[in-house]
Amino acid sequence: LKKLRFHLRPLKKILYLGIPSGIQSSTYSLSSVVIQSSVNSLAFLPGFIPGNSAAYSIETFAEIVTSAFYQAAMTFVGVSVGAKDYEKVKKSYKSALLLCTVTIALLSSVVILFAKPLLRLYIPDSETAVSWGVVRILFIFGPLFMQGFMDCTTGTLRGLGVSISNTVISIVGVCGVRILWCFTVFRLPACHNPQMLYSIYPITWTLITALQLVVFLIVYNRQKRKYEVQPTVEI
Repeated sequence: LKKLRFHLRPLKKILYLGIPSGIQSSTYSLSSVVIQSSVNSLAFLPGFIPGNSAAYSIETFAEIVTSAFYQAAMTFVGVSVGAKDYEKVKKSYKSALLLCTVTIALLSSVVILFAKPLLRLYIPDSETAVSWGVVRILFIFGPLFMQGFMDCTTGTLRGLGVSISNTVISIVGVCGVRILWCFTVFRLPACHNPQMLYSIYPITWTLITALQLVVFLIVYNRQKRKYEVQPTVEI
């Protein structure tokens, strides 16, 4: 028991990665509250609220898929970084993107094709609500592969040890842009409709992914060069 203590170096690294990750997760929760408030402001549309809720329930299955590839990318990239094998880092990232894109494309196709039957499992007595659910499904599942890109890139950056930059990008993209959109563009009378509200998802997915790719290229090349210039030690 006397040997139980905090080891400063790994503790600092855990906090460096963990605290920004927790802040990043909280930004999603904050933006979700604002978006839900915006959804509630459209309650005057007949059947919109139950249709939106049913479509969101279907989306949670897709989130499990993208989250799985996020975890896979983070794990394999992290192992490759530990082994100083940066070619495998790039290969792991590309593999995660490819597999996630194919999986999401198949999933999205099935959900879009069978949108009405799936929605009727939740709302069997309102075709109006089903129609609104279809609108959300088309806006979310059509470009859903971009969320897969975003999650895989997030996992890759985590595997590379990037935490603060990733969190800043998420705060700006997820929290800042979505909240700003809800309080500005969406509030305009001509834009106060479900289509304009749902548009913010693919917009922020694309924005965040673009920023993450820039960070990835910078960090990847920097770490790779740093490793390549290290002298080889023969054992």
